[in-house]
Amino acid sequence: MGFVYDYNQHPDFTNAFIVSSSRELETVHKMLNYPKNLIKVTGLTRFDSLLKNNNPLSRLKERKNVLIMPTWRKDLERVSDNVFIQSEFYKNYQALINDSRLKQLVEEENIELNFFLHNNFQKYRHLFSSKFVNILKPDSTPIQNHLKNNGILITDYSSVGLDFSIQKKPVLYYQFDKEISEVKDQVEASSEFLPGPVYQTKEGLIDGIYQKIRVNMLDKKFKKVVKKQIYPFNDTKACDRVYDVLREI
Repeated sequence: MGFVYDYNQHPDFTNAFIVSSSRELETVHKMLNYPKNLIKVTGLTRFDSLLKNNNPLSRLKERKNVLIMPTWRKDLERVSDNVFIQSEFYKNYQALINDSRLKQLVEEENIELNFFLHNNFQKYRHLFSSKFVNILKPDSTPIQNHLKNNGILITDYSSVGLDFSIQKKPVLYYQFDKEISEVKDQVEASSEFLPGPVYQTKEGLIDGIYQKIRVNMLDKKFKKVVKKQIYPFNDTKACDRVYDVLREI
């Protein structure tokens, strides 16, 4: 996004740059050339409603609601149905939501399992089918409600994983395709990049789901990732901090 936000090219474009962590501050400073005094670590205003009423009791109630929410793939956005069903994306997720072990887990533990496609892929929703997974339709329900009402998130490299993790809920990353592997190689050299374990296989992912159904919390090392790299605050005062920045301008 340098062509829009690079400070050297457009120094008068904005007066301050809002970020959620010191990691984001360093990224904006190094890649977009903003002086550090103009980068403000406040968190995003939407985090306040995301964290409202978030507590151990609410997380306990939600622990058996599992949300599968992958992002989209640029090279599949405009293909035909026939091409789409030949993709790794379709084959892997269709296999996941029909896996016999996962079906057994759903039945034994009385789990509600929801599959929600990215808006760019909703036109392919009719191609997916499952007898034990809810394939959600897009409606007026805000994405944030899905993040609040589920206790475990399965994603690939979508930013919803970051929002989910600041609620102290477990995120499982399912990364099986070449595109994700390339992204992972570029930006995830550090083991502290993502707030959850990464699985390349369906079998490993289902093992992870089994574990988190029974122990529904972020592992200690991922709690450190969230606090250090993603969101250092544990409050609902991001709006106040953003307001303070606005008053200073």
